[in-house]
Amino acid sequence: MSELFLIHRLHRAAKMAAPCWFLAALALASPSWATEFPAVTDAERELKSLAWEPGASAVVLYRDAELRFRDFSRNANSRLVVEQRIKILTDEGVDAGVREIYHSRFLRLGEIDARTVTPAGEEIIVPEDEIFTELRSRTARSYVTKVTFPSVTSGSILDLRFELFWDSLYYLEPWLFHQDLPVVRSKITYIKPDNLKVNTWGRQTSPQEFQIDTNKSPGGMRIDVALENLGALPAEPFSFPTVDLSSRFMIVPTQIYYSGSQIDLLSDWKNVCETFEDDTYLEFLKGSRRDVRKKGKALTAGATGARAQIEKIFGFVRDDVTTESGVGVYVAADRDAGDVLGALSGTPVEKTLLLRALLDAVKIEADSLWVADRREGGVVPDVPNPAWFSGMILETEIDGATTYLDPNDPGNAVGTLLPFLEGTIAVNCQRKKDQALNLPTRPPASNQRKAHVKLAIDEEGQLSGEGSLVLGGHSAWRWLGVFEDQEAAAEDWTKRLTEDFPGFLVGDLSVEEDVARQSVSLQFQLTQREEDVLGDEVSLGASRPLHKTQPFSLPADKRRTPVQLSFGYSDQSTLEITWPEGWELDLLPDDVQHEGPAGAYAGTYTVDEATRHLKYSREFSLGSHQFIGDEAYEAVRSLYDVASTHDAHEVVWIQP
Repeated sequence: MSELFLIHRLHRAAKMAAPCWFLAALALASPSWATEFPAVTDAERELKSLAWEPGASAVVLYRDAELRFRDFSRNANSRLVVEQRIKILTDEGVDAGVREIYHSRFLRLGEIDARTVTPAGEEIIVPEDEIFTELRSRTARSYVTKVTFPSVTSGSILDLRFELFWDSLYYLEPWLFHQDLPVVRSKITYIKPDNLKVNTWGRQTSPQEFQIDTNKSPGGMRIDVALENLGALPAEPFSFPTVDLSSRFMIVPTQIYYSGSQIDLLSDWKNVCETFEDDTYLEFLKGSRRDVRKKGKALTAGATGARAQIEKIFGFVRDDVTTESGVGVYVAADRDAGDVLGALSGTPVEKTLLLRALLDAVKIEADSLWVADRREGGVVPDVPNPAWFSGMILETEIDGATTYLDPNDPGNAVGTLLPFLEGTIAVNCQRKKDQALNLPTRPPASNQRKAHVKLAIDEEGQLSGEGSLVLGGHSAWRWLGVFEDQEAAAEDWTKRLTEDFPGFLVGDLSVEEDVARQSVSLQFQLTQREEDVLGDEVSLGASRPLHKTQPFSLPADKRRTPVQLSFGYSDQSTLEITWPEGWELDLLPDDVQHEGPAGAYAGTYTVDEATRHLKYSREFSLGSHQFIGDEAYEAVRSLYDVASTHDAHEVVWIQP
């Protein structure tokens, strides 16, 4: 929420003026929100269903907001007031009686007013003990406050009003019109001061057109943006984030006028990047340069070649500098690289800039890239807005190859990108033009899981043996740096493998993690539990531990959102089983082979009756992390259908 770059740009452009040189234009009237909720209308009370969303269990009758810019002259923060009214239409809709408000250390939650209006017209105020806050992310200092409405039944009306405050001048997040429920009306009102020039940006994901009205207001312009009769956002597994699915609108400040001067703000990427790189980042990098240079040389003493030097410095910043909470691509005005080095603690952006400073100390050039986690929504490169981005990484060159450095995840190595950054748009603010670029995607086949299990059936019908599991690429990254120590890792993996092999005891498990190679290796023993030994019959799911379930049960004509998974990957597993003389293989599933646009699956059984040996080979590959459109969805659904169906089959032996 902090537009620190804006403060720097304005201060640089007018450093001869008084501290509040332009603030008089932002001195707006007091908010006009009523102290009480509007009376429930007869139409709202009598509403029982929606013609345009049949079967809806609840509906947002209205969700309106008013945004007022920060008023420094009155020491008033920026303020967004949101008011909404929900009608419960059926008994199933009572689940809508718990509403969530997201906020953070930077976007602070103010007053909350909430009430239930019963079908009989009784007003019940939500008590304080039904409003409680939970921590969402300790690192990001983000929270969710849950409001639980009392006496919610079919026909109830739920009113909620809350305030959000922040310290900066502008709100650079889009207003989301769609919700988890259908919406009769959603509207946001912006109050723009006269000396501020803006661009408006919106994107519709439904047929409805934005209703935009502009009117003069004291000292500025009032801009109302509304949409009506919106369907609920589908709750479908592995979908795109809400911000990408919803219709949304935002105001982007481009220029501000003062004393006859025109000052560019977010007019283009060049202006945004100049402010950050020249006014903010370079100042941060200059701080305590002598200490940083000394540390960089000490870390690389004895290291030969650029790669060895980079690995030494990267490992220090990743492992020895504690990660604090931060927001986006912003840094605090009162901190510099020397402060972060001295404290061995910094925000993700500060850690990345410290890495850049240490590399510069040994004459290794690296560019800062703004990056966006795709789970938080995509970047719109036509709109120069730093709020699109969730953080920063570095781009450098090793042996002629472009190499990325992200020291903010314990599972990252030199050259690895988080899976949620791959294929996304990044911005390089050190370039003078063509700042936007696309980050590469790791080949799905390199995100591999390899399992090999060898079991034997003894004379008593008990299975036992050994297994191994080797993870590579992103499949390994999921588990690198997750556990406090080897003991904790072994305990967790033992639990997981026990779930993968029901009826078995997992023992003698060892775990080897290699962050530099992005690999995790497991070795373990398997022994069938005595209570699960039948004596004259053995059955086993041959696909374990890499078996599949079907997450895409909806047919293509019912699925409404595209699919977004973490990453494409490849599984290879081998099961070998031997059995004693006197036992017979009674049930053997058919071989299966499937190949389609989404990936491939193959399961093959090979039996040698003479040596009483069975070998099952299984391969599964998912060729992408995104599947957009009906054909692509049907392809990934078919792939998982084949895999989950075949993986559910069991091999059976009997002793006649």
